[in-house]
Amino acid sequence: MTSTSAFPLGSARPRGWIGPAVALLALVAGSLWVLSYFTGIVAAMLPVAAEQRWTAALWREVDAGMPPSRATQRNRLADIVARIVERHRGGRYPDYRVGIIVDERAVVHGLPGGLLLVTTGMLDLATSENALAYALAHEIAHLRRGESLRTLGRVLLVVGLLDLAGWPEERLSAMLVGAGLLADQPFPGAAEAAADRFALEVLMGEYGHVNGPAALLAALGRQEGRHGHMIESPRRMSQRSGSLRAIAHEEDWSSDGDVVPWPIPDGG
Repeated sequence: MTSTSAFPLGSARPRGWIGPAVALLALVAGSLWVLSYFTGIVAAMLPVAAEQRWTAALWREVDAGMPPSRATQRNRLADIVARIVERHRGGRYPDYRVGIIVDERAVVHGLPGGLLLVTTGMLDLATSENALAYALAHEIAHLRRGESLRTLGRVLLVVGLLDLAGWPEERLSAMLVGAGLLADQPFPGAAEAAADRFALEVLMGEYGHVNGPAALLAALGRQEGRHGHMIESPRRMSQRSGSLRAIAHEEDWSSDGDVVPWPIPDGG
């Protein structure tokens, strides 16, 4: 009886290492998939110093690329954040860094390592310091609770492993940005409500009233998609404004009061 080969004569036979390599890759991918369900635990265990390494290169790029005409505004933002931290200690980060990025979208990004990036679009849209304090405090609330880390999902695990393997800061930052770090991921409704409550509490402590956010949200609602997770649609804007009014009413916080004008001129 003539035996026949599964591979015709002259054809390339599979290399012996391909099967084990595919199995290893499948094992790694499967492990990451399973571990992704425990990102909350990983985020809680992650040292803040590791997060700061991941965003260090991004911070240097932002700091170097900030328009000089925005220097006074950046200093004012840093002062607002310092006052928030002084009044509301605790949470994941002992302090925060504030930078300005050129982007027409009106967004405040809260990033790993306690990095807050405010777009020029947000600075040009806001008409009061109170509104910016609300937006900054809202993102700080997410950072304090580790929610910004958890939105990274499996990327958090991959970057953590690459950090342990000795990847340079520039490549870690590039991977995070490439994975959508600045894409502004939405948070669950409960997390958004908690962040709003914290932000209004900040306003009440700083200014004695919670006036300011309503005008910002209305302006964001007219931006036709050029805004972040605070407002995703006119309907979402209406819901968010109603939620803020309900919180203020529940806490007996006044929505009337003078606001601090913004923008401020450079050197002002």
